[in-house]
Amino acid sequence: DATTTKEKEEPYLLGYRALHGMVPGAVDRAGNPQYESYSAPQGPEPVWRKVLTKAREAAEAGQYYHAIEAHNVVFNNKYMYTHMTNHARYEAHLSLGRTLLRAAMYARAEQTLYEAASLHPEPIEAYKSLAICKTLEGKWGEAVSLWKNCLFLAPTNARVHLEALQRLGGLLIVEGSVNEGRHYLHRALQLWEQGGGGGASDGASDG
Repeated sequence: DATTTKEKEEPYLLGYRALHGMVPGAVDRAGNPQYESYSAPQGPEPVWRKVLTKAREAAEAGQYYHAIEAHNVVFNNKYMYTHMTNHARYEAHLSLGRTLLRAAMYARAEQTLYEAASLHPEPIEAYKSLAICKTLEGKWGEAVSLWKNCLFLAPTNARVHLEALQRLGGLLIVEGSVNEGRHYLHRALQLWEQGGGGGASDGASDG
């Protein structure tokens, strides 16, 4: 069978095609299989996502103890946690970190957010929350570094840039670096005038 022979010769392509939702269809005149795309059926929502949704709802309602306990259902279940992707784990750590931040548990929030940052190649949202945490702890120099990291990681994201520039400017002025602070605030104003839009958020939205 020409199709079977061809697939045996190209096992790596078979894996690639399976990954991208492609299955062999008809065979062309040269004996090469023609591939057709298909949409794989969607399975049920993962349990960890349901748990995190409930945790976020509790945090939004100000029920921080219940929110933290809900997050712990994910972190304390070794089977569930080990079957999550790195991105899913990033979401989980980020969500818990923000909840701890809202609950003014800064030390735990900081540790959890650093754990989140280690799970993502460009952890902009984790850095934003960490910067807010450092600011609330009075660690302004560290907060400044984190906001600068956000600028570096999101060169084309106007929303992130605007928030980072505004917060950087304010922090630097409070810290005593008035000229540098004014420089960042001026850049924020220019971005706003160019249609950057939106003000600084509270760091609670997902990226």
